[in-house]
Amino acid sequence: MDHDFFTLYQTAATYVANGLDEVMLEQFELHLMDCRICLEDVETWRAIHRKMSGTRIAASSARVHRVAPFMD
Repeated sequence: MDHDFFTLYQTAATYVANGLDEVMLEQFELHLMDCRICLEDVETWRAIHRKMSGTRIAASSARVHRVAPFMD
């Protein structure tokens, strides 16, 4: 596998989502050792994942507060 393959199939995003099988995981991690571009992609996808996870939690909490009846 080469860099173009990993880029074409957005392997960094799948890697962050824990969606790679064992063989692809090993190949991509070996590639990451020498590819600054893919490493930066992984970090970007991790940041997006963290932000989206936080947003879902905040949105869920907000819905609970809006739905819950007001009590004195």
